[in-house]
Amino acid sequence: VAVLKVHTLAGVTLCMKNMVGICPPAFYRQGGHWKKSAFHEGIQRAVFELNLYRSPDFCLLDASIGLSESHLGGRQCDPKVRRMVAGADPVAVDSFGAGLLGIDWRSVGHIAMAHGLIGNAPGAVAPV
Repeated sequence: VAVLKVHTLAGVTLCMKNMVGICPPAFYRQGGHWKKSAFHEGIQRAVFELNLYRSPDFCLLDASIGLSESHLGGRQCDPKVRRMVAGADPVAVDSFGAGLLGIDWRSVGHIAMAHGLIGNAPGAVAPV
């Protein structure tokens, strides 16, 4: 279950970003103290390409509270969002989740790249 959060590098960390966790550490470990640091360089492209390879079959986004400043802490959404978002289209769920955080999904690289290829943002026209 993804949790509604702003991410300092990825813009948001929702269902598509959560897929980083499926990779074995031996394939993404790079120097430094973060075990997922190899993905942090070029994170938008990394999340997009990972979801091209394997995207979630079903997304469940816990938007009951949300973190509005950073995935590492900071302020909770005020007022609390008080929603659960679910669907089979990760682009639709993540674009909706970005909107709950007040972020235009088009400004989040991995969502914008995935729109029309992996899924579709609600109300948007697929790119030609």
